[in-house]
Amino acid sequence: MALKLWRARGNELLDITPITDQISWRSNKDELGVELNFGNAFGDAIHNPKKHVNLGDMIILKDGEREVTRCIVIDEDLTGRQPIPFTAFDLAYYLNESKRIYQFNGIAADQAIKRICSDYNIPIYSIIKIPTKIDKIYMNETLSDIIKDVLLQAEADQGVNYQFEMYEGKFHVYRSRDIVIVPTYYERGIYASNGTDVMTAPSRKRTIKGMKNSIQVTSDGQLLASVSNDSLIQAYGLLSEIVDVQEEDRPRARNIARNTLRELGKVFEDNSLEMLGDSRVLAGRMIEINEPITGMKGLYMIESVQHTAQNGIHMMSLDLSMKGVQ
Repeated sequence: MALKLWRARGNELLDITPITDQISWRSNKDELGVELNFGNAFGDAIHNPKKHVNLGDMIILKDGEREVTRCIVIDEDLTGRQPIPFTAFDLAYYLNESKRIYQFNGIAADQAIKRICSDYNIPIYSIIKIPTKIDKIYMNETLSDIIKDVLLQAEADQGVNYQFEMYEGKFHVYRSRDIVIVPTYYERGIYASNGTDVMTAPSRKRTIKGMKNSIQVTSDGQLLASVSNDSLIQAYGLLSEIVDVQEEDRPRARNIARNTLRELGKVFEDNSLEMLGDSRVLAGRMIEINEPITGMKGLYMIESVQHTAQNGIHMMSLDLSMKGVQ
């Protein structure tokens, strides 16, 4: 599909694609939000395009009829009569820039996140039910850091990898495995074959550094739970980890032990590749890969992705891991 860039002011939509050169956007699983960069032609001569984008404007990137992201312009760089580079961030920007004190007393994780969204009038697309109880005080932390910590507690308790993103301007929390992308590319008016057929520069690095095959959970020096993977110990030697938990986490010590072993008890992979772009690919989602040279095959977590669209060619560079893939 053809990518188009729109400026939104009130009820007015202006197609700024004709005066835009390169469009790029990126996302990273450890950051909340998408960063969008683009350049607009500009000049003061009579036939040159005028300045149509200002700080604070909303920019909507679409792929055909599907919205890829909507962002607020944060930075501009005016230099002579050169095309103006703009930087925009999606609406999660406000979660990154706002701080507040919160005290949660045994509230479910999904309800804690919904309270934050309600307090800041952040519209919700969907927040999956997360039963983990949150009992913690957050002092002067950004809203994004609070949400990340809530989800980290839930992951340790539930053994599920949760992801959050802004979807059509609304906050969305889901299990990573619930969104699996099989990349395709668009050619001559139809969707062509699986995009993994057109990959370049694949790289796969494997290591046991960071592997832990024996987990003990303690609290105030007391052993609460212990689990191990005997086959990994036999193959690689004993690699142990101690997880110290707070008083309120004692009842779920066994879950924390099992889920920590599930997350750390494996050979780690650090993978990257480049391929024709698919605008559905965002950090935190899963992608299906079949790359015969390196042996990458199956589901991978998208750790980060950089999209670039110029002269009608859409490419993307991905960093992948096996996190959340069990």
